[in-house]
Amino acid sequence: RWLPILLNDKPMGAIYIRCKTLHSEQQVLLNSYCRIYENYLTILNENERDKLTSLLNRQTFDRKIKLLMENQINDHFKVRTEKTNRKHHDDSTSWLAMVDIDHFKKINDTYGHICGDEVLLLLAQRMSAFFRASDLVFRFGGEEFVIVFEPTTQELINKRLAAFMEQIRSTHFPFIKQLTLSIGIARMSP
Repeated sequence: RWLPILLNDKPMGAIYIRCKTLHSEQQVLLNSYCRIYENYLTILNENERDKLTSLLNRQTFDRKIKLLMENQINDHFKVRTEKTNRKHHDDSTSWLAMVDIDHFKKINDTYGHICGDEVLLLLAQRMSAFFRASDLVFRFGGEEFVIVFEPTTQELINKRLAAFMEQIRSTHFPFIKQLTLSIGIARMSP
């Protein structure tokens, strides 16, 4: 039997049960456990996400960065102390990009906070659609966002961010002729 696990009414996994017999009351119990687990996942998901944009929030950023740095330190130590057949690429590293909406205060002052919220929401949707699922996208605060990229080269990150900025330049935002962003990147290392 396969028991689906849903998060916000979307399948995110399944539990596979292999048994000779499954009585009715056992099926009800298994279904109840699955619903409890789904509720638990929903609570965790809501606590990790920004309420407006549904991007990961600042508290989640702090936890994920701490974990990433700890893993990098452990990996660095492991590479130095163990003989491995794995090739180590010095030019491939994790990257962090800070993204800031240019002149966002002017948008709020001119068109109101509802328009500003719509700009934040549309930008967040574009970011979620554009970047890979393995790249972590956070709302850092106000109109600031952070993207943590899995290990790659600076050249590839620069190309990806340039393509994203171009997409945003051509995106229609309500009331605003053109939205521009400032983006800075940094190599992440312990």
